[in-house]
Amino acid sequence: MFTSIKSVSSSGNGTNEDAIGFSDSFLFVMDGATTLGKKTEKDAAWFVSRVRDDLQANLGNTAKTIEDILSNAVRALGAYNKDSSETPYRNPCASISIFRRNGSLLEYYGLGDCTGTISFKDDTFQVLYNDTLSGFDERVIQEMMELAKAERIHISEARNQVEPLLIENRNKMNTNNGYWVLDASGDGISHGAFRTFSADKIHSVSLMTDGFAGICTTFHIAGDFAELHDKMFHENLEDLVKELFAVQDMDPYYDRYPRFKHRDDATAIIALF
Repeated sequence: MFTSIKSVSSSGNGTNEDAIGFSDSFLFVMDGATTLGKKTEKDAAWFVSRVRDDLQANLGNTAKTIEDILSNAVRALGAYNKDSSETPYRNPCASISIFRRNGSLLEYYGLGDCTGTISFKDDTFQVLYNDTLSGFDERVIQEMMELAKAERIHISEARNQVEPLLIENRNKMNTNNGYWVLDASGDGISHGAFRTFSADKIHSVSLMTDGFAGICTTFHIAGDFAELHDKMFHENLEDLVKELFAVQDMDPYYDRYPRFKHRDDATAIIALF
């Protein structure tokens, strides 16, 4: 079972569109994606909170697969309908990563760009991550950097000019030439990564959204995920987020650390196993 659980979920700016859940038999994090264009009442925060509540109530039932539980959670949204298949960028979606104990196994399920890490008892370490979605983001960030250089403006000022590219990318959601995430259709669920590990070989695990993972991937407060995993165990998670936000505050125009927003929501959980 999971013990010594530590977690944090901090809003980067206003509404927190991340979610987190755990018990002694499972852990999960979700990273909601802000809808583009006209905002609606049923936005990313609404979506992840509804799915979170369903997962919290049902993930402990190992008689059902994680995929089935996710599918039921989406189906439970009931009256919610997607805007239109032609405008997926208007619909909330989320990345999600899950660890679950199932008998002698540790199950992992990942969909989107959240990160999972495992520290094994033999001192080896494994990172569980799919970089497909981040690849699309990186191409847009590169465009922002080129615009900023050509027009002699800050990278933050170039953000609004790439909105059409962001919409183009979002419209590739849950398509074969795009990327797979969790949304109200449930189309991406079967495309998630599923792995199993022998439970008796594992020392500890962690899950994090990309906002928290930026501690090592973008802002280099930690050199790699193994170092970040260690810092999460030995330091206060809220303090790590404060340190992350402080670094971001020192780069208000995104020129040193190119990105889409000043701060992203930062969510993480770590536990002994």
